[in-house]
Amino acid sequence: MKDPQFRLAILDLKTHVLLWTFTEHVQSAQLGNRDKNFDQAITALVNDIRNVAGQPAPPASGTSK
Repeated sequence: MKDPQFRLAILDLKTHVLLWTFTEHVQSAQLGNRDKNFDQAITALVNDIRNVAGQPAPPASGTSK
Protein backbone atom coordinates (compact mmCIF):
# COMPACT_ATOMS: atom_id res chain seq x y z
CA MET A 1 0.00 0.00 0.00
CA LYS A 2 1.35 3.41 -0.92
CA ASP A 3 1.86 6.09 1.69
CA PRO A 4 -0.74 8.83 0.98
CA GLN A 5 0.90 12.25 0.90
CA PHE A 6 0.73 15.77 -0.47
CA ARG A 7 3.78 17.15 -2.22
CA LEU A 8 4.08 20.82 -3.15
CA ALA A 9 6.93 22.15 -5.27
CA ILE A 10 7.55 25.90 -5.48
CA LEU A 11 9.38 27.13 -8.57
CA ASP A 12 10.86 30.51 -9.46
CA LEU A 13 8.43 32.13 -11.89
CA LYS A 14 11.05 33.37 -14.35
CA THR A 15 13.71 30.64 -14.25
CA HIS A 16 11.56 27.66 -13.25
CA VAL A 17 14.26 26.71 -10.74
CA LEU A 18 12.98 24.58 -7.88
CA LEU A 19 13.05 26.70 -4.71
CA TRP A 20 11.25 24.58 -2.12
CA THR A 21 9.48 21.26 -1.79
CA PHE A 22 7.09 20.36 0.97
CA THR A 23 5.71 16.91 1.72
CA GLU A 24 3.03 16.07 4.27
CA HIS A 25 1.93 12.53 4.91
CA VAL A 26 -1.75 11.76 5.39
CA GLN A 27 -2.52 9.15 8.00
CA SER A 28 -4.41 6.23 6.53
CA ALA A 29 -7.89 5.89 7.94
CA GLN A 30 -11.31 4.46 7.42
CA LEU A 31 -13.88 6.63 5.70
CA GLY A 32 -14.95 8.38 8.93
CA ASN A 33 -11.53 9.85 9.73
CA ARG A 34 -10.25 10.26 6.20
CA ASP A 35 -11.55 13.82 5.80
CA LYS A 36 -10.16 14.86 9.20
CA ASN A 37 -6.73 13.45 8.35
CA PHE A 38 -6.83 15.16 4.95
CA ASP A 39 -7.62 18.51 6.62
CA GLN A 40 -4.81 18.06 9.15
CA ALA A 41 -2.28 17.31 6.41
CA ILE A 42 -3.31 20.38 4.40
CA THR A 43 -3.13 22.56 7.55
CA ALA A 44 0.37 21.25 8.29
CA LEU A 45 1.42 21.95 4.70
CA VAL A 46 0.13 25.54 4.87
CA ASN A 47 1.88 26.06 8.22
CA ASP A 48 5.17 24.77 6.75
CA ILE A 49 4.89 27.30 3.94
CA ARG A 50 4.07 30.10 6.38
CA ASN A 51 7.13 29.22 8.46
CA VAL A 52 9.37 29.44 5.40
CA ALA A 53 7.75 32.73 4.39
CA GLY A 54 8.31 34.14 7.88
CA GLN A 55 4.65 34.36 8.83
CA PRO A 56 3.61 32.83 12.15
CA ALA A 57 1.10 30.01 11.96
CA PRO A 58 -2.33 30.67 13.47
CA PRO A 59 -3.12 28.87 16.73
CA ALA A 60 -4.54 25.38 16.32
CA SER A 61 -8.31 25.23 16.59
CA GLY A 62 -8.92 22.09 18.58
CA THR A 63 -6.90 19.75 16.38
CA SER A 64 -4.48 17.31 17.90
CA LYS A 65 -1.92 15.06 16.30
